[in-house]
Amino acid sequence: MILGSGGSRVLIAGTGSHPDGSTLPDVPAVAATVAELRRVFAERCGLTDRQLGEPVLDPTHTEFGDALSQAASEAEGVLLFYYVGHGIVSPSNELFLATRETDHHTERLHRALPYSIVEQAISRTAARTVVVVLDCCFAGRAELPARPAAVAAVELAARGGAYVLAAASGEERALAVPGEPYTAFSAALITVLREGDPAGLPDLTIEGVYRYLRRTLPAQGLPAPSRRLAERADDL
Repeated sequence: MILGSGGSRVLIAGTGSHPDGSTLPDVPAVAATVAELRRVFAERCGLTDRQLGEPVLDPTHTEFGDALSQAASEAEGVLLFYYVGHGIVSPSNELFLATRETDHHTERLHRALPYSIVEQAISRTAARTVVVVLDCCFAGRAELPARPAAVAAVELAARGGAYVLAAASGEERALAVPGEPYTAFSAALITVLREGDPAGLPDLTIEGVYRYLRRTLPAQGLPAPSRRLAERADDL
């Protein structure tokens, strides 16, 4: 399935600013990263303004959840959710995605978005293919979104599947190099979308992107990405 096909929806969200007194450091590169991701998805993947929507930058917990639910409900072809910001692990080892309200204090994790909420929103979508990209610390803890048990086997076979691409393992921190315009993982992803992979196939797929990132990021001393996939999502 092609990302720019009819019925596709993309939600790009990023949190780079936090209130004074927060123990989470600001990440100045997030805003430029989010803007450039939207630009490259439009120019290189053929996505329209309607399919892309407006990026969600420095959202509250409620704004984040509402935007995700709306994108999931509107998607019919491909649903792509891309997050850039801080990932936080709770004492029970659950992954949370930071919002602008989030502090690092574990007793204030209600101000972050649990990844389980992402899974719930995605599990209800009618999209044939779901892709989640997490450019955050501990992103490898993210699981594949589940499908409702009531979905018939023949319908599952017709779906394109699910793919989770994580900037780091479940125990590693993703990086934003000081002075660089984009976060390290997303900068490499932007490069391969714009320029392709000289060592890869002519037609770029999400699996081809993963292989490029897996090869080039560790060579720069950066965390190796991880991925989980189901059905045929790697053909996207």
